[in-house]
Amino acid sequence: LWLTGPVDSDARMVVKNLGYAPQTPRVGELFELKFELGGYYENPFAREQFRVDAKIRKPDGQTDDVPGFYYEGFIYQPDGDKGIQTPYGVPSFRLRYRPQLPGQYKIELSVTAGAQTLPFSGGTVEVLPTAKRLPGIVRIDTQHPTLLAFDDGTPFNGIGMNARATYDLRYLQMLPFSLWEDQGLELYRRLFKVYAENGINVVEIWMCSWWLALEWINDAPGNHGVGYLNQHRAWVLDEIVRLAEEHGIYLIITLNNHGKFSTFCDAEWQRNPFNKVNGGFLGNPDDYFTDARARQMFKNYALYMIARWGHSPNIMSWKLFSEINLTGSRGSFYNDPRMVNWHREMAAYIKQNDLYKHLVTTHWSTNYRIINDAVANLPELDLLTTDAYGGSTAGIFD
Repeated sequence: LWLTGPVDSDARMVVKNLGYAPQTPRVGELFELKFELGGYYENPFAREQFRVDAKIRKPDGQTDDVPGFYYEGFIYQPDGDKGIQTPYGVPSFRLRYRPQLPGQYKIELSVTAGAQTLPFSGGTVEVLPTAKRLPGIVRIDTQHPTLLAFDDGTPFNGIGMNARATYDLRYLQMLPFSLWEDQGLELYRRLFKVYAENGINVVEIWMCSWWLALEWINDAPGNHGVGYLNQHRAWVLDEIVRLAEEHGIYLIITLNNHGKFSTFCDAEWQRNPFNKVNGGFLGNPDDYFTDARARQMFKNYALYMIARWGHSPNIMSWKLFSEINLTGSRGSFYNDPRMVNWHREMAAYIKQNDLYKHLVTTHWSTNYRIINDAVANLPELDLLTTDAYGGSTAGIFD
């Protein structure tokens, strides 16, 4: 593709094909508003350049602030062991919301692109009551703070499975004779049904480079480096969240796996788009936790996650990182104040912007002896997650 003429960056934005579904939503049901946007916008993922926001006035007079997001559609067709995903339709912008009260909601939207701001009405929506039981979001149990419970006080008893990806890129390197094949979304379509039948109700998902990472080097469809969020993979996560809701499964979504920002364990830094050698702007993985531009880009990424999937009661928690003790340029980096400050800032940002206040956590590998108090004691984290590996770890974290 190439431009055949200059881009008119002063062209006025125009909202087209505004609509929402369902037409008569019910309490606790997903309500989605969508529209197309004519005019010029350079990067719909850079919050500092472009943003879609809504103020939703509820029947009780209170207002919810809800971020919108950029969306590209796909058609999915099962085909053998792995489905076929085909781009479909015109790019649009969407807003997802779950009303908690019956009555009339008034929606006011605005789009800001550079110096232009376009306010417009999303209209009013009448939300009907529901006869369904709505336990709510998984929280820390207020009566027993070492346990989890739903909003309505019902205890949450989780039995979990780490189904982090459909396959593991590292196995192809370590075990070239492995028969483990990438089955794509079909794996989750099959397994979630089996999990539900056997009482498994928690599944961890990784946004890893070989599966659902939204930012990565151009080695898979939809990957376009730093700052562009892969719409092929975002649509797949849409389907995984839908399947989780269908089967009563609660998701721990890991926003970053350790290898992306490690040079010494499961190292993927050499392929990371943030790396200068790949056209990025960071000289080493440690800088990801301090560089102002990198921190802003994580916030843009986190806000996109919140806007697109935060509505779901089946998000159990956002996990900032897997195995933080394996990130950086050395095994001791997770004790560095830079790592502590990053966790404090990013967990606080998610809590500030997640309307539904899902749990926030991070993760250490090996076992509980590895956990460092400086991160673990942060009030911005709701719970701690770690492995239960045996054996010696001497020398790894010196």
